[in-house]
Parts: sequence; C-alpha cells; structure tokens
Amino acid sequence: MNPYFPKVSIITICFNSEQTIEDTLKSIQQQTYPNLEYIVIDGGSSDNTISVIDTYGIATKVVSEADRGISDAFNKGLALADGEYIQLINSDDWLGDCQITNSVDLLENNPQAGYCYGDLAFHDDRGDFLYTKKGESHYAEIINYRMPFLNHPTVMVRKTVYDDFGGFGLEYKYAMDYEWFLRCHKGGVKGVYSPIIKAHMRDGGVSRKFFYGTIREVYEISTSYGLNRFVAKQLYVKKVVKRFMSDLLSHFLDKEQINKLRSFLNRKIKV
Repeated sequence: MNPYFPKVSIITICFNSEQTIEDTLKSIQQQTYPNLEYIVIDGGSSDNTISVIDTYGIATKVVSEADRGISDAFNKGLALADGEYIQLINSDDWLGDCQITNSVDLLENNPQAGYCYGDLAFHDDRGDFLYTKKGESHYAEIINYRMPFLNHPTVMVRKTVYDDFGGFGLEYKYAMDYEWFLRCHKGGVKGVYSPIIKAHMRDGGVSRKFFYGTIREVYEISTSYGLNRFVAKQLYVKKVVKRFMSDLLSHFLDKEQINKLRSFLNRKIKV
C-alpha cells in the first residue's frame, strides 16, 4: 500500500519581487514532498515578477491584483488553499532542504500540535550567510510579552487551526503574525519545535525596515490581550534602546563583528 501524503499548500505573497522570488521558486521546486499545491498572491507587480513565476511553471494558482496589505494578501492565499497543512513562504525567503517533508513528519507524529517551527538562517543581499535564529521551544513563557522566535518562514500550520481561529488581522501592517500566534495561544493551540526544520531569509525584512511601527503594534497587541501597560511600555523602551545601540555600533563595526556581538548577547543567535 502506498503511504499517505497529506496535501500541503505553500503560499507566497509578493510585490515587485523579480530580484528575489527566484530563490523562493527554486526552493519549492527542489522540495522532495510529493503532494504540493503552490499559491502565489501578487499585489499587482509592475516589474517582471509574474514572468519569473511563469518561467518556473510550478504555481497551481496565481492571483495578481491590488490588495490592502500583507494581512489581506495572506488571507487571500488561505482562502484558496486546499491542503491539510499550510506553509507561508514570502518572496524574500526560501525553504530549506526537505523542509516540507520534515515539517509534515513532525506534525504527523505530534497530533497535539497545531503548528511546527524551526530555525531561521539570515543572509545578506548576495545570499551570503550571516547568522541563525534558533526557534524558542519555550515560546509559551514569552509570547504574552513579545513575539518569540517562532520564525514565521519555518512555520507549518494545520489548516484546521486557520479554520478555527481565522487568518491575519487587517488592522495590523507589521506584527500580524504576533497577533495571530498570540490569539491561537490564548485559544489553547500549541506549537512544536525541531531544529531539523530550517528556512532562510534575507536580512532586513518588514519587521526590521519598519521597526518602530512593528514594536508599536506589538505594544498594542500585547496589551489588548491582557499585558499590563506599564510592563509593555518598559519592554517598548528597552527595544528602542537596543535598536539605537545597534544602529550606533553599525557605524563602528562591520557586519561580521555585529553578528558576533549578537551571538554573544543572545544564545539563540548563532553565527
């Protein structure tokens, strides 16, 4: 009897991504998992993004139209997904070797988990490795205060979790994943971590480019779910100070030195 391979829906959202999406497409093409559908939600790109997607010919569903932001694009993809499992991978990111197979195996062997996640390797614009953020297995102790290292490109979710808890809030532009994870956590959904799951990201994503907007949303989200406002404000100020120091040090240290300092200060970051 042939083994059962539950369908996995991979969703990529993109906009004017002709310079980066090829790495995403290659990583999907190289996955070993046999039962995939690939959905692309494009925000109406004016460059050659769609031509690059068409060249690879692996997308089963492509939508190209204006949207109301990242959350809206995610939700469009979720509405089209038929798989039992959902993997989001954006056009600045790419999947690791055998990532889909490893994630499905982990969830099949952990039926109590609503999602799984792993480690995220960061790269510069040339694709050279910078550092790795290890997933935080004790995320439940952290999530009420801040976004843990759940490393969104590594996350695979059971579709039933989206069915039960909904998609991403349109009111958030940057920290929508934090609100979604926190909502699910409050509802009793559990995640399972494994270092065998690994994805890749270019350094300087939305949360870094729009750092202050992101931490303001994290403040709003955490307090709306019950965190004391005084505690939330202290955490907000701490993040601002850390960012200021990081920007200051960038004038005196090169990237390699900065990454070594990151690793020294945070044991979850490895260079």
